[in-house]
Amino acid sequence: MRGIEPPPRLARRPRDTRGYVIPWNVLIGVGGAPIFTCNDERKHWTALTFELCPLCGEANGREMWFVGGPRSAFDPDGWYIDLPSHQECAEFALQTCPYLAAPRYEGRIDLPDPSKVAGHAVFIDETLIPERPSLFVAVACTRIEFTRAGPRLPYVRPVKPWLGIQYWRQGERLSDAEGERLVQSILHPEVTK
Repeated sequence: MRGIEPPPRLARRPRDTRGYVIPWNVLIGVGGAPIFTCNDERKHWTALTFELCPLCGEANGREMWFVGGPRSAFDPDGWYIDLPSHQECAEFALQTCPYLAAPRYEGRIDLPDPSKVAGHAVFIDETLIPERPSLFVAVACTRIEFTRAGPRLPYVRPVKPWLGIQYWRQGERLSDAEGERLVQSILHPEVTK
């Protein structure tokens, strides 16, 4: 999407028939077609256990980046479903993934056709806010914690102190000042009116 070259780790990944990079954790359906809206639960647990980047499948190293909405990052009870990745993998996703970057994306995540996921259960987390965030926040850390409070997959979050924060909207990185202003308007709309 958008003619952005993937970083070397993601450039080594297979591509679909349109030429899009297939992230390592994406569920591969019947006939070998990737189902971009579903993560493979087995790979999710493997990535959590061995500290792998879910996008490229390689070891994360010391610094890990979470991507999610402002509530995942800044609410005291905030958690993520998606595991942390390399900075360059996260930034590529923030620029190219339709859910994260496309300004006209409808905000829905379509469920796969059951005939395409034979042998795989598809779990829906009803605790998620259904609307797509208007702003995404990338947070860097060196340690994570997780809980089994979710229906199947664990929730994860970065342990403070954080090493860095980035703010993204519609595939573009925002200045810290603009990102912080938008976060406040989302988390505290009554104050910023």
